[in-house]
Amino acid sequence: MKLNLGCGNKKLEGYVNIDSDPLCAPDRVLDLRSMPWPFDESSVSEIVMSHVLEHLGQTTEEFRKVIQEIYRILAPDGRLKVVVPHAAHDAFPADPTHVRPIALETFRLLSKKVNDQCRETGDGSSLLGYASNVDFDLVDRRVEIDPQFAEWAKKNGITVDSDSIRFFRNSVRQISLEVRAVKPASSKS
Repeated sequence: MKLNLGCGNKKLEGYVNIDSDPLCAPDRVLDLRSMPWPFDESSVSEIVMSHVLEHLGQTTEEFRKVIQEIYRILAPDGRLKVVVPHAAHDAFPADPTHVRPIALETFRLLSKKVNDQCRETGDGSSLLGYASNVDFDLVDRRVEIDPQFAEWAKKNGITVDSDSIRFFRNSVRQISLEVRAVKPASSKS
């Protein structure tokens, strides 16, 4: 089974399209803030959350529960594909329903392998993978450069690279992440 969580009006063929708003005419109406979700453990091969995750988890505990629920229903090696506005772009604070910034490194902290490396090196990063009892492996991460920034940078002789996007607000419009659930093949969380 593949889920398109928080589908809004963007339905995906081959997915169960889920939204809390019945006006969107989803396949299934579900409030993602109410848990547990009505899916069996390790029953979902892929979850798409496009411009959804930033609306969930106003508190750390609420966010942790959402992440745990995603992990619970993903099959071993199941994929989560997330698209969110970049927290340093005006699109994030402009929408008052955005309660949780998601950074390129957010899911790095949800990896037990990375948590182990942090322990070994004395890195002070949060060990969220262990604290939340989840384990994700970052497969892919991408940034979408804001077209206005790209035009401005070109006019001003600024190279659009990792350094410039790090220091210029509104340079990155959104980020896309793909992670896989690290679970034993016979896992039932």
